[in-house]
Amino acid sequence: MADFRVEDCVVVGESPQGSGIGKAVQAAAWQFKVRPPQRAGRPMVGEWVRIRIFYEIEPGAAARLRFGH
Repeated sequence: MADFRVEDCVVVGESPQGSGIGKAVQAAAWQFKVRPPQRAGRPMVGEWVRIRIFYEIEPGAAARLRFGH
């Protein structure tokens, strides 16, 4: 049975640039499970896929985390 774990993950971009969030997500990628793309109903195991991840923080939350309010 296929495990669908992400392997050979590479960062193609991050925002803000240089924040290190891409490396953090890359380090966690071993936990991701992704079904492979299909062509004519057949799974294309081993093909590259692009996974877009968004993180959001509510307004003011960064200040509360930083200053403990």
